[in-house]
Amino acid sequence: MISRKIIALILPVILLGSCVTQRKFEDLKAKEELCISENESLKRNNESLNIRITEAESNLADQKVNLDALKNDTTILGTSLRHMKIQYDKINDLNELLSSKALNY
Repeated sequence: MISRKIIALILPVILLGSCVTQRKFEDLKAKEELCISENESLKRNNESLNIRITEAESNLADQKVNLDALKNDTTILGTSLRHMKIQYDKINDLNELLSSKALNY
């Protein structure tokens, strides 16, 4: 009989001692809602940043293609300029030769 009385007295104390107060429960629930809201906001921000990264990578790839094309154009123009300068020098030499022969006649 004593053991039942002791259990009957101890059991409510244990059960009540392990309960969370309503205030703490509401605080935890508010913190959870805040965390969920912040998590959703961070997810949206992450998606936006991933889109911007993809766009930047695409833009960078386009710029690399353009840079390669410009390098090729510059190489071709440089080669053409050197070739034209050689031709100009030859024409100029021939012109001077013809001019000197014309003066001798």
